[in-house]
Amino acid sequence: MPLMQAGVIALVVAIGVGLIAAGLTRWRQRALMRRRVRSVGLELTAAKPVEMPPPTGRASTARQVATRVGSGLAERFPGEIGALATRLDRAGLTGGVETVELLGWKVVSAIFGGLVGVWFVVKLGPIGLILFALCVGIGWFGIDFMLSRYHSARRSSILRDLPTVMDLLVLSLEAGMGLDRALRTVIQEYRSPLSDEIRHVLRDMDLGIGRGEAFERMALRVGLDDLRSVSRAIVQSEQLGVSLVSVMQTQSREVRLSRRRAAEAEALRAPIKMLIPLVLFILPTLFMLLLAPVGLRAAAALSGTLR
Repeated sequence: MPLMQAGVIALVVAIGVGLIAAGLTRWRQRALMRRRVRSVGLELTAAKPVEMPPPTGRASTARQVATRVGSGLAERFPGEIGALATRLDRAGLTGGVETVELLGWKVVSAIFGGLVGVWFVVKLGPIGLILFALCVGIGWFGIDFMLSRYHSARRSSILRDLPTVMDLLVLSLEAGMGLDRALRTVIQEYRSPLSDEIRHVLRDMDLGIGRGEAFERMALRVGLDDLRSVSRAIVQSEQLGVSLVSVMQTQSREVRLSRRRAAEAEALRAPIKMLIPLVLFILPTLFMLLLAPVGLRAAAALSGTLR
Protein backbone atom coordinates (compact mmCIF):
# COMPACT_ATOMS: atom_id res chain seq x y z
CA MET A 1 0.00 0.00 0.00
CA PRO A 2 2.76 2.58 0.76
CA LEU A 3 4.34 1.82 -2.61
CA MET A 4 1.02 2.36 -4.34
CA GLN A 5 0.53 5.68 -2.56
CA ALA A 6 4.06 6.73 -3.47
CA GLY A 7 3.46 5.87 -7.11
CA VAL A 8 0.24 7.87 -7.16
CA ILE A 9 1.96 10.89 -5.59
CA ALA A 10 4.87 10.62 -8.05
CA LEU A 11 2.38 10.54 -10.92
CA VAL A 12 0.61 13.63 -9.56
CA VAL A 13 3.94 15.46 -9.25
CA ALA A 14 4.87 14.53 -12.82
CA ILE A 15 1.52 15.77 -14.11
CA GLY A 16 1.90 19.02 -12.14
CA VAL A 17 5.36 19.73 -13.54
CA GLY A 18 4.14 18.91 -17.03
CA LEU A 19 1.21 21.31 -16.65
CA ILE A 20 3.56 24.07 -15.48
CA ALA A 21 5.80 23.57 -18.51
CA ALA A 22 2.80 23.42 -20.84
CA GLY A 23 1.41 26.62 -19.35
CA LEU A 24 4.68 28.45 -19.87
CA THR A 25 5.00 27.36 -23.48
CA ARG A 26 1.33 28.16 -24.16
CA TRP A 27 1.78 31.64 -22.74
CA ARG A 28 4.85 32.02 -24.91
CA GLN A 29 2.92 31.06 -28.04
CA ARG A 30 0.22 33.62 -27.34
CA ALA A 31 2.81 36.37 -26.81
CA LEU A 32 4.54 35.37 -30.05
CA MET A 33 1.24 35.46 -31.92
CA ARG A 34 0.46 38.95 -30.64
CA ARG A 35 3.90 40.14 -31.72
CA ARG A 36 3.43 38.69 -35.22
CA VAL A 37 0.06 40.41 -35.55
CA ARG A 38 1.59 43.74 -34.55
CA SER A 39 4.49 43.21 -36.98
CA VAL A 40 2.19 43.00 -40.01
CA GLY A 41 0.22 46.07 -38.95
CA LEU A 42 -2.99 44.28 -38.00
CA GLU A 43 -5.12 45.06 -34.97
CA LEU A 44 -6.21 42.60 -32.36
CA THR A 45 -9.76 44.01 -32.42
CA ALA A 46 -11.91 45.99 -34.80
CA ALA A 47 -11.50 49.05 -32.59
CA LYS A 48 -8.23 50.36 -31.32
CA PRO A 49 -5.84 47.71 -30.00
CA VAL A 50 -6.06 46.77 -26.38
CA GLU A 51 -2.81 47.10 -24.48
CA MET A 52 -2.08 44.06 -22.36
CA PRO A 53 -1.29 45.16 -18.80
CA PRO A 54 1.96 43.93 -17.32
CA PRO A 55 1.66 40.98 -14.98
CA THR A 56 0.98 41.96 -11.41
CA GLY A 57 0.60 40.29 -8.07
CA ARG A 58 1.72 36.73 -7.57
CA ALA A 59 2.50 36.12 -11.24
CA SER A 60 4.90 39.08 -11.37
CA THR A 61 6.56 38.05 -8.12
CA ALA A 62 7.00 34.48 -9.29
CA ARG A 63 8.55 35.63 -12.56
CA GLN A 64 10.93 37.95 -10.74
CA VAL A 65 12.03 35.15 -8.43
CA ALA A 66 12.53 32.81 -11.39
CA THR A 67 14.53 35.46 -13.26
CA ARG A 68 16.80 36.10 -10.27
CA VAL A 69 17.41 32.40 -9.72
CA GLY A 70 18.10 31.89 -13.43
CA SER A 71 20.48 34.86 -13.55
CA GLY A 72 22.49 33.51 -10.64
CA LEU A 73 22.72 30.08 -12.24
CA ALA A 74 23.58 31.51 -15.67
CA GLU A 75 26.58 33.37 -14.22
CA ARG A 76 28.02 30.15 -12.83
CA PHE A 77 27.02 27.83 -15.68
CA PRO A 78 26.99 29.80 -18.95
CA GLY A 79 26.95 26.58 -20.97
CA GLU A 80 23.55 25.64 -19.55
CA ILE A 81 21.99 28.96 -20.54
CA GLY A 82 23.46 28.59 -24.03
CA ALA A 83 22.08 25.08 -24.46
CA LEU A 84 18.65 26.19 -23.21
CA ALA A 85 18.67 29.16 -25.61
CA THR A 86 19.46 26.79 -28.47
CA ARG A 87 16.58 24.48 -27.55
CA LEU A 88 14.26 27.46 -27.18
CA ASP A 89 15.29 28.77 -30.59
CA ARG A 90 14.78 25.38 -32.25
CA ALA A 91 11.31 25.14 -30.71
CA GLY A 92 10.41 28.50 -32.25
CA LEU A 93 9.71 30.13 -28.88
CA THR A 94 12.41 32.79 -28.85
CA GLY A 95 11.27 36.25 -27.84
CA GLY A 96 8.53 35.58 -25.27
CA VAL A 97 9.84 33.88 -22.16
CA GLU A 98 13.39 34.95 -21.46
CA THR A 99 15.96 32.18 -21.42
CA VAL A 100 17.14 33.24 -17.97
CA GLU A 101 13.59 33.13 -16.62
CA LEU A 102 13.00 29.69 -18.13
CA LEU A 103 16.21 28.45 -16.51
CA GLY A 104 14.92 29.79 -13.22
CA TRP A 105 11.66 27.89 -13.66
CA LYS A 106 13.67 24.72 -14.21
CA VAL A 107 15.47 25.31 -10.92
CA VAL A 108 12.20 26.01 -9.12
CA SER A 109 10.62 22.86 -10.55
CA ALA A 110 13.66 20.80 -9.53
CA ILE A 111 13.53 22.23 -5.99
CA PHE A 112 9.83 21.45 -5.74
CA GLY A 113 10.49 17.92 -6.96
CA GLY A 114 13.29 17.60 -4.41
CA LEU A 115 10.97 18.61 -1.58
CA VAL A 116 8.46 16.00 -2.65
CA GLY A 117 11.31 13.48 -2.89
CA VAL A 118 12.41 14.30 0.67
CA TRP A 119 8.90 13.54 1.83
CA PHE A 120 9.13 10.18 0.07
CA VAL A 121 12.47 9.45 1.78
CA VAL A 122 11.00 10.27 5.19
CA LYS A 123 7.95 8.11 4.61
CA LEU A 124 9.45 5.16 2.72
CA GLY A 125 13.08 5.08 3.78
CA PRO A 126 15.67 3.77 1.28
CA ILE A 127 13.03 3.07 -1.36
CA GLY A 128 12.16 6.76 -1.33
CA LEU A 129 15.62 7.62 -2.69
CA ILE A 130 14.56 6.27 -6.07
CA LEU A 131 11.44 8.42 -6.02
CA PHE A 132 13.54 11.38 -4.87
CA ALA A 133 15.79 11.08 -7.92
CA LEU A 134 12.73 10.60 -10.13
CA CYS A 135 11.02 13.74 -8.81
CA VAL A 136 14.14 15.88 -9.20
CA GLY A 137 14.69 14.55 -12.72
CA ILE A 138 11.10 15.28 -13.71
CA GLY A 139 11.33 18.79 -12.29
CA TRP A 140 14.59 19.59 -14.09
CA PHE A 141 14.03 17.88 -17.45
CA GLY A 142 10.27 18.47 -17.76
CA ILE A 143 10.69 21.79 -19.59
CA ASP A 144 13.39 20.30 -21.83
CA PHE A 145 10.98 17.52 -22.75
CA MET A 146 8.28 20.03 -23.66
CA LEU A 147 10.74 22.02 -25.77
CA SER A 148 11.78 18.87 -27.62
CA ARG A 149 8.11 18.09 -28.30
CA TYR A 150 7.56 21.57 -29.73
CA HIS A 151 10.72 21.22 -31.83
CA SER A 152 9.50 17.89 -33.23
CA ALA A 153 6.08 19.34 -34.07
CA ARG A 154 7.74 22.36 -35.70
CA ARG A 155 9.97 20.14 -37.82
CA SER A 156 6.96 18.15 -39.02
CA SER A 157 5.12 21.34 -39.94
CA ILE A 158 8.14 22.70 -41.81
CA LEU A 159 8.59 19.44 -43.70
CA ARG A 160 4.91 19.51 -44.67
CA ASP A 161 5.03 23.13 -45.90
CA LEU A 162 8.40 22.96 -47.65
CA PRO A 163 7.14 21.84 -51.13
CA THR A 164 4.41 24.51 -51.11
CA VAL A 165 6.82 27.28 -50.17
CA MET A 166 9.26 26.13 -52.84
CA ASP A 167 6.52 26.20 -55.50
CA LEU A 168 5.65 29.76 -54.43
CA LEU A 169 9.31 30.71 -54.70
CA VAL A 170 9.49 29.23 -58.19
CA LEU A 171 6.44 31.22 -59.29
CA SER A 172 7.90 34.42 -57.82
CA LEU A 173 11.27 33.85 -59.48
CA GLU A 174 9.63 33.12 -62.82
CA ALA A 175 7.76 36.44 -62.47
CA GLY A 176 11.13 38.21 -62.51
CA MET A 177 11.71 38.76 -58.80
CA GLY A 178 15.07 38.38 -57.16
CA LEU A 179 15.58 35.79 -54.43
CA ASP A 180 15.34 38.25 -51.54
CA ARG A 181 12.20 39.86 -52.95
CA ALA A 182 10.67 36.44 -53.62
CA LEU A 183 11.38 35.32 -50.06
CA ARG A 184 9.78 38.46 -48.62
CA THR A 185 6.72 38.01 -50.83
CA VAL A 186 6.28 34.40 -49.79
CA ILE A 187 6.48 35.07 -46.06
CA GLN A 188 3.93 37.87 -46.42
CA GLU A 189 1.41 35.66 -48.20
CA TYR A 190 2.00 32.29 -46.56
CA ARG A 191 1.91 31.89 -42.78
CA SER A 192 3.72 28.86 -41.39
CA PRO A 193 6.70 27.96 -39.17
CA LEU A 194 8.80 27.79 -42.34
CA SER A 195 7.86 31.41 -43.08
CA ASP A 196 9.12 32.32 -39.61
CA GLU A 197 12.43 30.61 -40.35
CA ILE A 198 12.73 32.45 -43.67
CA ARG A 199 11.98 35.70 -41.85
CA HIS A 200 14.79 34.82 -39.46
CA VAL A 201 17.11 34.29 -42.44
CA LEU A 202 16.19 37.67 -43.93
CA ARG A 203 16.75 39.33 -40.56
CA ASP A 204 20.23 37.78 -40.36
CA MET A 205 21.00 38.99 -43.87
CA ASP A 206 19.85 42.51 -42.96
CA LEU A 207 22.29 42.41 -40.03
CA GLY A 208 25.18 41.75 -42.42
CA ILE A 209 25.43 37.96 -42.31
CA GLY A 210 26.15 36.31 -45.64
CA ARG A 211 23.35 34.53 -47.47
CA GLY A 212 25.09 31.18 -47.34
CA GLU A 213 25.75 31.40 -43.61
CA ALA A 214 22.18 32.56 -42.93
CA PHE A 215 20.72 29.58 -44.78
CA GLU A 216 23.15 27.21 -43.07
CA ARG A 217 22.06 28.57 -39.70
CA MET A 218 18.43 27.91 -40.60
CA ALA A 219 19.19 24.34 -41.67
CA LEU A 220 21.15 23.71 -38.48
CA ARG A 221 18.43 25.28 -36.34
CA VAL A 222 15.62 23.21 -37.87
CA GLY A 223 17.60 19.99 -38.25
CA LEU A 224 16.00 18.67 -41.47
CA ASP A 225 18.08 17.06 -44.19
CA ASP A 226 15.67 18.20 -46.92
CA LEU A 227 15.89 21.82 -45.81
CA ARG A 228 19.67 21.53 -45.55
CA SER A 229 19.90 20.26 -49.14
CA VAL A 230 17.64 23.09 -50.35
CA SER A 231 19.77 25.68 -48.55
CA ARG A 232 22.96 24.30 -50.03
CA ALA A 233 21.42 24.21 -53.51
CA ILE A 234 20.43 27.88 -53.25
CA VAL A 235 23.92 28.89 -52.12
CA GLN A 236 25.66 26.78 -54.78
CA SER A 237 23.41 28.10 -57.56
CA GLU A 238 24.34 31.65 -56.56
CA GLN A 239 28.04 30.85 -56.43
CA LEU A 240 28.11 28.92 -59.72
CA GLY A 241 25.72 31.14 -61.63
CA VAL A 242 23.19 28.38 -62.30
CA SER A 243 19.54 29.28 -62.94
CA LEU A 244 17.84 29.39 -59.57
CA VAL A 245 14.42 28.54 -61.06
CA SER A 246 15.57 25.18 -62.40
CA VAL A 247 17.38 24.43 -59.15
CA MET A 248 14.26 25.16 -57.09
CA GLN A 249 12.10 23.04 -59.37
CA THR A 250 14.54 20.13 -59.04
CA GLN A 251 14.68 20.51 -55.27
CA SER A 252 10.88 20.64 -55.05
CA ARG A 253 10.63 17.32 -56.89
CA GLU A 254 13.32 15.83 -54.67
CA VAL A 255 11.53 16.96 -51.51
CA ARG A 256 8.24 15.43 -52.66
CA LEU A 257 10.02 12.23 -53.61
CA SER A 258 11.70 12.13 -50.19
CA ARG A 259 8.33 12.60 -48.46
CA ARG A 260 6.85 9.78 -50.53
CA ARG A 261 9.71 7.47 -49.60
CA ALA A 262 9.32 8.38 -45.93
CA ALA A 263 5.58 7.65 -46.11
CA GLU A 264 6.27 4.27 -47.73
CA ALA A 265 8.85 3.41 -45.08
CA GLU A 266 6.38 4.38 -42.34
CA ALA A 267 3.73 2.18 -43.95
CA LEU A 268 6.17 -0.75 -43.98
CA ARG A 269 6.85 -0.23 -40.27
CA ALA A 270 3.15 -0.22 -39.41
CA PRO A 271 2.74 -4.04 -39.23
CA ILE A 272 5.68 -4.28 -36.84
CA LYS A 273 4.17 -1.63 -34.59
CA MET A 274 0.85 -3.47 -34.66
CA LEU A 275 2.48 -6.57 -33.17
CA ILE A 276 2.73 -4.99 -29.71
CA PRO A 277 -1.02 -4.38 -29.14
CA LEU A 278 -1.78 -7.62 -30.98
CA VAL A 279 0.35 -9.74 -28.66
CA LEU A 280 -0.44 -7.87 -25.45
CA PHE A 281 -4.17 -7.24 -25.80
CA ILE A 282 -5.87 -8.93 -28.75
CA LEU A 283 -4.40 -12.45 -28.67
CA PRO A 284 -4.84 -13.00 -24.90
CA THR A 285 -8.48 -11.93 -25.14
CA LEU A 286 -9.01 -14.18 -28.13
CA PHE A 287 -7.47 -17.14 -26.34
CA MET A 288 -9.65 -16.48 -23.31
CA LEU A 289 -12.80 -16.43 -25.43
CA LEU A 290 -11.89 -19.61 -27.29
CA LEU A 291 -10.29 -21.69 -24.55
CA ALA A 292 -12.21 -20.59 -21.46
CA PRO A 293 -15.41 -22.58 -22.28
CA VAL A 294 -13.33 -25.65 -23.13
CA GLY A 295 -11.35 -25.31 -19.94
CA LEU A 296 -14.48 -24.90 -17.82
CA ARG A 297 -16.09 -27.98 -19.35
CA ALA A 298 -12.91 -30.00 -18.92
CA ALA A 299 -12.67 -28.94 -15.29
CA ALA A 300 -16.30 -29.86 -14.67
CA ALA A 301 -15.81 -33.28 -16.33
CA LEU A 302 -12.69 -33.99 -14.31
CA SER A 303 -14.35 -32.97 -11.08
CA GLY A 304 -17.31 -35.29 -11.83
CA THR A 305 -14.96 -38.17 -12.65
CA LEU A 306 -13.02 -37.72 -9.47
CA ARG A 307 -16.21 -37.81 -7.43
